[in-house]
Amino acid sequence: MIDALQEILPHVRGASNADFLIAFAVMIKSTLAGMELSDKEKELSAPIIEKARKAVQEVAKENGYTYVFNSAEGLLLYSEPSDDLMPLAKKKLGLK
Repeated sequence: MIDALQEILPHVRGASNADFLIAFAVMIKSTLAGMELSDKEKELSAPIIEKARKAVQEVAKENGYTYVFNSAEGLLLYSEPSDDLMPLAKKKLGLK
């Protein structure tokens, strides 16, 4: 929102205080509407994402997969419980 205000400010010199306040109110309302839309999207998609996550885990376990990655985003979707190598890597790097 600050970036948008900085973009508008050079054009405000000739505008009245009322015009500026109206523009500011519209910008705030637009920002709030975007936030509400984002919240609603998260609310509606959360059950779908959770259902898909569970399905991936079940398929991975049923078929003996150790790791399942989302190749488009490089995300680890599933992994079998395993050893944590972080302490050994830190020791190798001389870190605590």
